[in-house]
Amino acid sequence: NAIVNHEDLLDKTKISLYSIPNSNKDFLNQLTKIKNLTLILMGNNDSIVSSESAQIIKEYIEHSYLIYIYDAGHGIGIDQPERVASLMSDFLTRGQAFIVNWTGRDNKDAPTRELKSN
Repeated sequence: NAIVNHEDLLDKTKISLYSIPNSNKDFLNQLTKIKNLTLILMGNNDSIVSSESAQIIKEYIEHSYLIYIYDAGHGIGIDQPERVASLMSDFLTRGQAFIVNWTGRDNKDAPTRELKSN
């Protein structure tokens, strides 16, 4: 069973901790320093973190993907553990090609990212 977020159970004073207003420039500037390929996961039923906040994070991390997990709330790893594990595994294995549907192909045919040495 999926965990459902009930707004009436949330402490409204803590919700602001999860919102990312454009005025929080220190936080946003830190995000621009992330140079690694980044996967951002968010439940489509998340009632704590706004979709707008996730989109702002995505805008500030240059090489990032924002993926919404269907039928998941704020605890996406608890609500949809198989989907989260599958996405993370594909992302770590395939890098930028993770979003390509490799159904019907052998995993050994899937491209993997090439690591650059600094």
